[in-house]
This record gives sequence, C-alpha cells and structure tokens, in this order.
Amino acid sequence: MVRVTFRSAFSVDITKKVEDDFSNGNFIQRTINIKNTEFRVGFERHIILHDRILFSYGLDFLGLYNAEYSNVENFNGSGITFTSDQKTFGGGLGPMLRLEYKISDRIFISSECSFYGFYSSAKEIIRSSGMNLTESKSTNSSLVLQLPQSLFFNIAF
Repeated sequence: MVRVTFRSAFSVDITKKVEDDFSNGNFIQRTINIKNTEFRVGFERHIILHDRILFSYGLDFLGLYNAEYSNVENFNGSGITFTSDQKTFGGGLGPMLRLEYKISDRIFISSECSFYGFYSSAKEIIRSSGMNLTESKSTNSSLVLQLPQSLFFNIAF
C-alpha cells in the first residue's frame, strides 16, 4: 500500500544578548539581536515494508530569512558607536528519506536524511556613529547532505 502526505516544518528563533567588556581602561557594551526564520514544506510517499516498518521518500522546499543586528558602544568619552546590520534570504529544495519502526499503535521511532540544494543572498551594512562605512552583498550556493543524526521518539494522539 502506498500513501502520499503533506509535510511541513516552521522554526523561529529570536535571540538578544548584551555583553559588557572592560579592558585597557575602556568600557564597551555589545548588543546583538538575531531573528532567524526557517520553513520547509513538501510531499512524501509512504511504502509499508512490514506491518511495523514504514519507508518514506519525498521532496522538500526550503526557505530562510535571517536578520542580525549588532551594536558596539564605547563609553569612555570617544562616543564612537559601530553597528552591523545583516539580512539573509535563501531557498532550496531536495529529496528526503525516512525509516520508521512502529512499537505500538501510537508509539514509533524514526530517523530521516536529506540532500538539499540551497541558494542564499546576504546584504550587510556597517556604520560608525550613524555614517555608512561599508555595504557588502554576497551570495552562496551549496549542497547539503544531512545524514540521520537523531532517533525520534513519536507519540500519536
């Protein structure tokens, strides 16, 4: 028996760090804000190999948005502030494979691997006390093989 299902994943990570540094008579404060959003959608086909073993294969589409802002302030009279503002957009696609073992009707373990082609574009602006120092753009293309790294313990309700 062969079945087809829709698969999806969505991840949001928001980080804010403030670091104080006092060295050589200078007090410096760094503020770092990171917002990272990733999503994955796709379809997979299931093949029942045994009454307890399921094999799945499919195709995923990926997306990424990452915004990173850092601010460095020197509080010892110079008043110099450095900021870095970086934004990255990316997308890709690739096949995936999963193997699942059914322990009971509602409990199973699984692991999966994937091979993704990914393209991203980034833009970074560095400022000193409000004035633009540099502006750079970069692109990155990569192939990423993700071998099984985790064994998932799943409970179905």
